[in-house]
This record gives sequence, structure tokens and C-alpha cells, in this order.
Amino acid sequence: MQNQPLVLTLELSRKDSTADPFAVHFQKQEYLRKRADGSVRGALFPWSQGLLDDLSRLERKDLDLGLIQRLGHELRRFLEELDWGRDEAELNEALSQEREVLLTVRSAAAELYALPWELLTLRDSGQHFSQQKGCTLHYEWTGAGEPPRVETSFSEGRILFAWSSTGSPLHTPGTSPASPHPRPVAPASTP
Repeated sequence: MQNQPLVLTLELSRKDSTADPFAVHFQKQEYLRKRADGSVRGALFPWSQGLLDDLSRLERKDLDLGLIQRLGHELRRFLEELDWGRDEAELNEALSQEREVLLTVRSAAAELYALPWELLTLRDSGQHFSQQKGCTLHYEWTGAGEPPRVETSFSEGRILFAWSSTGSPLHTPGTSPASPHPRPVAPASTP
């Protein structure tokens, strides 16, 4: 169906040190990409002091646009070795049809979450993934599974009422800005 969003997944793992997701070695390291069809491809990611410096510069207020482009191209070069071309062709087709695109980065290699996947440069446009209308990036920790269900002893629902008076022009110092608000909610919360 043409209106369905395109769902792409980058399932990445380290080739070595897979038992410990936090066994980070910031040096050239090989990663494997598993595709939905079961095929696997490998590629080296060039962790270096220069790359780490670039990543830390992303936090600066005087951000260099060349840095952003450089990081986006580095991610692209890495993914090209992992058969990204097929995914990008599907992505471009979905965008031309004005369909939404959901890209999931799934991994149990903690260091991969330090990479700015939003900046992934697309070949045809030269723009970053995050600049495309309707494109969403999602992160998923491999093996996380469903969160545990918490059983409660409450047989009735509960409502949490919270507020902030920060910056409110209606708040008079020394008074509670929330005092009139719970009253209309109370009748809806009683059985």
C-alpha cells in the first residue's frame, strides 16, 4: 500500500567482543549488519581521535557546518559497505511518494549510540536524513524486549497531577499556581 510508512532497520553488532555491549575500543573496528533476509555484511568503522574530537565539537554553540557534513559523509561511507544502497533506493522512492520513513538503529554495541545518525548524508540530495520531511530515526537496544509488567494492588485508576510555575505570568509569588486546577479533574476521577 502506497500510504504505508517505509520501515528500514540497521541491525548492527561488533564482529568481536559481542558478549559485553560496553567493551568499547575506540579504534578501527569491524561491525556486522544483519538484514531481514538473514544475510550479513561487515565493514570497518574508523574510530579515531579525530572522529572523537569531531563528535565532542557537536556540543559547541559555534557549530561548524563542515563538521556536520563531514560526520554525515563518514556515516554514509560506513553504511555503503553494509549494503545501504538498497535501503537508500527504497528511501528515495518512499520520499518521492511522500510516504513517511522510519529508520531504526538496532544494536547492542553501546558506542554506536554515540554516533549522530541524524546526520547521515543521503547521496542524491546531499542532505541529512533528519532534514527529510517525514523521516524519523528510532533507536533500539538489541535484546531489550518488552518492559516488565508491574502488578499493582490498586483496583482503581490513578491520576497524577503536576504543574510548573516557571515563567508563568499568572503565578503570584507565595501562592500555589495549581490550587484551582485539580477541582475540575476530581469529579472525573471518582467512581
